Amino acid sequence: MRSQRRRAAPKKELGCDGSNSDDLSITDMPYEILIFILSLLPVKDAVVTSSVTKKWRFLWHGLTHLNFDAMKIFFDNTSLYRLERSKFIEQVNSVIRNYNHPVVHRFRINLGISDLNRRVIDEWLQFAVNKKVEILELDLNYDFPLILPNSRYVEFVSLKKLYLNNVKLRAAVLEDLLTRSPQIESISIHDSTYMTHIRVAGRHLNIKHFEIVHCRDLQSIYLSDFDLVSFIYKGRPIDICLTNLPKLKEVNLSQALPGLDNKVFNQVSSCASSLQALCITFRRPEVSTEKFNANYKLLPNIGSMPQLPNLKKLMLTTGAYEDDCLLEFASVAKAFPVLETFIFKLLWCSPTKRRRKVRHVANDHCLENLKLFKILGYYGRISDLELAAYVIEHAVALQKIVIDPGCQHGLIMNNNKDWFGADAARSSAKRQLKRIVQMKSPGVKLVIL
Repeated sequence: MRSQRRRAAPKKELGCDGSNSDDLSITDMPYEILIFILSLLPVKDAVVTSSVTKKWRFLWHGLTHLNFDAMKIFFDNTSLYRLERSKFIEQVNSVIRNYNHPVVHRFRINLGISDLNRRVIDEWLQFAVNKKVEILELDLNYDFPLILPNSRYVEFVSLKKLYLNNVKLRAAVLEDLLTRSPQIESISIHDSTYMTHIRVAGRHLNIKHFEIVHCRDLQSIYLSDFDLVSFIYKGRPIDICLTNLPKLKEVNLSQALPGLDNKVFNQVSSCASSLQALCITFRRPEVSTEKFNANYKLLPNIGSMPQLPNLKKLMLTTGAYEDDCLLEFASVAKAFPVLETFIFKLLWCSPTKRRRKVRHVANDHCLENLKLFKILGYYGRISDLELAAYVIEHAVALQKIVIDPGCQHGLIMNNNKDWFGADAARSSAKRQLKRIVQMKSPGVKLVIL
């Protein structure tokens, strides 16, 4: 009887280092890769991995990004809410007690508007100070302190980026914090109270980005004598003074002013030589169609604007109400001789289409350097068409026009009989602009989104 041959077992593939690849597992991955994987998880899940294997017991201690987000918990004030809040606090405290890495790169606490014991948050802030945090993000209802419970001033020797939302912050505390934290490059403060006057000045400051958004008690901002690169302010109209900021290149001002007022341009005139990008938001155009003079001439407030000789990008945002005339903005370009990009954003509120003739402005001024023109929120009104036609006719170096008919802020008036949606607006844009581009600027690329 022929002996039965045994089948040879399949050969195991070898890894690059000669080991059997079948024996490799995630626990054998390099330390750096494991830390990267854990950094993608919520902190509580990363901590749980310590029970997977003995090798991983303290692996999470290598995380340098600690992100605690309780927004999913803190919505309803119920017994479950209070229970989950207690669990969250204990979770954060447990991580802080057991964390032994010498440095935390990013520390984030997001509690929304939930109230917690101040002593608890003070301890979390002290942890961030001790760990030489570089990025600190606090989104919580908290009175930011000048001095911590251990009688030490709040001092971040390595902090580069500070983001505060819903945090109560006094101007004196902010000024002291900046003095004691010399490495700060970026500051963003949203929905803060207590601050009335912000004064930040001095060559010792390293701040490159300064952002203030919806701080309702604020009355004035004074920034001077440091190398600021970008500044953003959004809120009610206030006094803004920007002086001796030689590297300021980008400014974004949204003050809900009734129109394009000279005050806005005067606020940035002292930085005219360095400014390269400017964004302005205002409520609505000042000139209605009925009041528009057919013999067009520059409005006094526009014609007397300060010159911004190096401005290359301009974005204007305004409410689209009735068929308000937009041609007043055509003359704005006279103050920006090297303007290359012009973006006009219309926020639909109750736009109205009216039947009237399109006015063509007789103006000998050419937009010599304009290469890109965008209208966001193009609705197909005569006023929209007039502005687009003006730019097409006067921008001698124009290369591209982008028309976005979509609603820009979501406040769609569905009960408005004049509302007809983005699809109809897109059709209007094609019908109105294609022929004008072909006749006036055949080399220009028209893009309708």
